[in-house]
Amino acid sequence: MVPARGPHRPGLRPHRPYGRHRELGYLLIVVPPNLQRAMITVVLRTLEAINRDRDSGAVRERIVRTAEYLAIGS
Repeated sequence: MVPARGPHRPGLRPHRPYGRHRELGYLLIVVPPNLQRAMITVVLRTLEAINRDRDSGAVRERIVRTAEYLAIGS
């Protein structure tokens, strides 16, 4: 048996306050399961719009524009 890590659930480390990550120099915190579920939701909504309307206009305001994408982390 693999011993549990952290006080919460097996395999997970305790959470640090987000401000502490910034103090340590992190610019981005990746929470893979959350990002994966969010991405799946957005992709499905976009595909539904394309299938229904033949373009992504219905969700276009939710899609990050190129300038916004390039400014991330600046």
